[in-house]
Amino acid sequence: MKKLVYLTLLFTFFSCQESFSELEKVSDLEGVWVSDEETFYINTEEMKISINDTIPLVLTSRYYDRSLITVSIGSVFFFDAKVFINNNKTAIKLKKNSSENLITYYKKKGEINPPFLNI
Repeated sequence: MKKLVYLTLLFTFFSCQESFSELEKVSDLEGVWVSDEETFYINTEEMKISINDTIPLVLTSRYYDRSLITVSIGSVFFFDAKVFINNNKTAIKLKKNSSENLITYYKKKGEINPPFLNI
């Protein structure tokens, strides 16, 4: 009986967690994303990204793998990352190639983006 209770609790724990899958459309990244460490302002129409209100950077995605993004400006490379998004598109997980950490960002509703991003 004790095993059944533990199994039920374990199943409930895993079923309540959000399910993330690889990003399929870059347009799903449109908007403001916030984590404990930084804020992303993303305009997918112009493929621009601003991190913590910095100058706009170039956001690039590969046609053969939409979930792999590159952030750069001119010839200066900032980072490559793999992006995972939840089913209701309110949270993303970002795994930078230069780090082992998986950072979770939450979509901020009603936030006005910096004017230079023209969102």
